Amino acid sequence: MNGLVIIVLGFAIGILTGLLGVGGGFVITPGLLVLGTPSNIAVGTGLTTITLSACLATFRHIRMRNVDFRLGVVVAVGAVAGMFFGVILVEGLKNLKNLDFIVNSVYVVVLYIITSYSIRESILAIKRKNVDLCLKDKKVGRTYTFISYKPLIVGILVGMLSGFLGIGGGLLYIPLFTYLLGTPTLTAVGTSLFVVLISGIPGAIGHLMYSNVDLVTALLLFTGMSLGVQIGASLTKYVRPPYIRLIYSLYVGLVTITLTLRLLANFLLHTQTLLIVSQIILIYSVTILSILILVYGVTLRLRIRDNINDNFSN
Repeated sequence: MNGLVIIVLGFAIGILTGLLGVGGGFVITPGLLVLGTPSNIAVGTGLTTITLSACLATFRHIRMRNVDFRLGVVVAVGAVAGMFFGVILVEGLKNLKNLDFIVNSVYVVVLYIITSYSIRESILAIKRKNVDLCLKDKKVGRTYTFISYKPLIVGILVGMLSGFLGIGGGLLYIPLFTYLLGTPTLTAVGTSLFVVLISGIPGAIGHLMYSNVDLVTALLLFTGMSLGVQIGASLTKYVRPPYIRLIYSLYVGLVTITLTLRLLANFLLHTQTLLIVSQIILIYSVTILSILILVYGVTLRLRIRDNINDNFSN
């Protein structure tokens, strides 16, 4: 039974990965923990599976010309440098009382800001019936990003947060690419996956070397995700960019609520029950969100096909 649950979980996360350009670690790791997987195995297995699925999704987006390689490389270089600063910051503050509470609180605040801004912007874009508030021409987007220092700053900023908060950073790339760099939404999705892939490879290799990966679980997750990422990536051809950003906002909002409950459980109420409840809520919510996205995407595709058939018949 657990095997089927893991495959379904992988499929749901895969849809979000392919459509939104996020790794999905915030869902995979809690999901494995709920199923009784030890923490180190959950983290290692999750990161390895995310890296593999990011590879599949990246190649799919490459074929769709949604990946800006130069932007991805520059951001990745900045992220590596920033990660060292983040680690140094944690090392300098490690003796500070309640450091874990501070770190988690900072992350929740960052995600709340991203969620509120993204929801507001995407709803305004939908009301204006704007295809994309950012640069529509990918070539223009590439020229803009590489005559500017901003991509390097984005990488350093996300890298610092990754090193300080212990996260992969996939959730942060989309809003920074879109709103700070002016990257078109679809290019931001593909490039985010490319950066997640580059940054995930060393971590996955490390966890494999330290035997922190359950190969059977990873295979089950990857089985579901490999199908989900293909569907999610293909949906980007039918779902308008403002709606993609709105779906991203809802996903980040679910993660933020879960992290808030986890913060309350670990540091304020000191109860494991709330922690388990928050993880279960996240898993079910993401699965339902993925199903709704799938139904919405299929409906759009059928509607477009019917319109084409009507035009031919006329």
